[in-house]
Amino acid sequence: MPVKSRPYPHSQLQIGKVSEIHDSSVVSPEAYVLFYELDGSTFSRL
Repeated sequence: MPVKSRPYPHSQLQIGKVSEIHDSSVVSPEAYVLFYELDGSTFSRL
């Protein structure tokens, strides 16, 4: 998987949103992982 580390202006916003989604447990882990992938943030921990 190509990891792209680019300083997005809405990076923190997206991360916060994903955190809320994960906390609510509305979507599966794969979903918010894909969300990170789409955002372009460095999230290759899972």
